[in-house]
Amino acid sequence: MTECRAIHKDDGKPHLSLIDPLFLREVGKALTIPTVSGKYAPHNWRNGIEVSRLLNSTLRHINDFNDGVDNDVETGVSHLAHAACNLMFALRMMKDRPDLDDRYRAAAPIPQDHTRPPDGVIPPGYAWNIPQQKLVRVY
Repeated sequence: MTECRAIHKDDGKPHLSLIDPLFLREVGKALTIPTVSGKYAPHNWRNGIEVSRLLNSTLRHINDFNDGVDNDVETGVSHLAHAACNLMFALRMMKDRPDLDDRYRAAAPIPQDHTRPPDGVIPPGYAWNIPQQKLVRVY
């Protein structure tokens, strides 16, 4: 007797089952507690937050953890979970709200016609598109 199996095309798709359930639960706690306490609305972050503010908050949580403080005093949730939330927010802002990417950039301004800068240096956040012969923003 031959065994019949369904076809499921998932080649190249992310294996989300590789994300540790503990990580998901802790990040969920970090998202839930400020919501339940009334500090933030459930999807407040989706309104947009400057990337620099998210990175600053991430670094504060990582520094507290690095200093030996496991949990945030206000929420009781792991500083690492709070840092992960901020990184999740930043990743979404970079994709959907590039106008909120306020990171410092030391490079020269991009020419209006997107031609290669006179000094030939490609600024951070840009790449040289060879077929189009112009600078393009990369996210």
